[in-house]
Formats: sequence, C-alpha cells, structure tokens
Amino acid sequence: MGVTVTHPGPEGHLSFFVALTPTRADWPTAMTVDELTALSGHAESLASLAAQGICVVAGPCLDAGLGVGVFDGWPLEQLVRHLGEDDPMVVAGFFDASVRAMKLSFERASTETDHR
Repeated sequence: MGVTVTHPGPEGHLSFFVALTPTRADWPTAMTVDELTALSGHAESLASLAAQGICVVAGPCLDAGLGVGVFDGWPLEQLVRHLGEDDPMVVAGFFDASVRAMKLSFERASTETDHR
C-alpha cells in the first residue's frame, strides 16, 4: 500500500494527521535487524522534523497496532513525498501510511510537563 491520502483537504492546506499501520500482524514481536535499523531511522527522522517544527506530535499506540503523527507546515505533496521516499519504515514496506487533512484547533500551551 505505501502511502494513501484519505482526505487531502483544500489546496494549500498544511496540517495533516498520519496513521502508520504495521504491515505484519505480530508487529513488533521478533523484529528483524532490518526492521530495527529502519525503526531507528524512522525515529531519527521524526526527531529532526519535530526539531524543525514540522512534526507536532508522534508516537505509537500502546498496543503497537498504530503509530500516529500530526504534521504542520508542509503542503500535502511534500509530506507524501517524505513518507514515501524518506521514511525508512514506509520505504521498506514495514509500515503503510494514511494521510488525512486536519484542523489544528487546540494545542498544548507548554511542553514543560512530561507525560511519558
């Protein structure tokens, strides 16, 4: 599947929700070396995008059945290109990505509190 745009939003829209779905049912048990390497690159990529202010928030659901991310500041084409060409987990076929336009209605005022 790779990258699917389920709702592009209006032309010029810059805020998107991304759902990353593992392509194997027993993810993340018994990860291969290739999966571990791709996952590390995936995390590095997200950290870089967060530092740039493009990735607002990202992380896996606790059951590992879905990864979620909110991106703001890139047009749809650039986000889709990044996911399909630069995200190691999607490029390797370990995750499928679904992109949906969203409205950023509320945002946490401070990141001083760590809820991890």
